Amino acid sequence: MVVGKPQGKIFSESKDELALVVSGSPETANDLAEEDQYQNIVTVKGLGLVGWKLLNLVEQLQPSTTPGDFIDALVVSMDILVNQTKGQKFGGGLRLLLFSTFKDSFCLDKLQTIVEGLKRLEIVLTVM
Repeated sequence: MVVGKPQGKIFSESKDELALVVSGSPETANDLAEEDQYQNIVTVKGLGLVGWKLLNLVEQLQPSTTPGDFIDALVVSMDILVNQTKGQKFGGGLRLLLFSTFKDSFCLDKLQTIVEGLKRLEIVLTVM
C-alpha cells in the first residue's frame, strides 16, 4: 500500500512533497535524537518532490523486530514538516500519514502536546 501512493504521484507528475520517516529501525538517524530520546527512528528522506529515488527507498525497507514508538515518530515527522516548510504555502495543507501495526509499546506523555501542535499547525493526521 505504501508503494502504490508514491508510484501514483510519480506517474501523475504531482508537485506534492513527501518525507519518509521509519520507526522501529535498528539504527537511529533523525534531527531530534539524543542519548535516550527519539531512538530507533530514521529520517530516510527529507521533504521533497516524489520521485523514483523515494520509490526505491520504500521498496528497500525491510521488516524489523526492533520496537518503535510511533508517538516519537510523529514528533520527528512534525519537526520535519515545521522546519522544512517555513515560509511556504501549500494549497492542500500539510498532512502526516501514519502507517503502524501499533504492536509496540508507546509513551502517551507527549500525546496532548502532539494533538495541540497538529491543531495549531493545521496538520491533518491520517492513520492507516
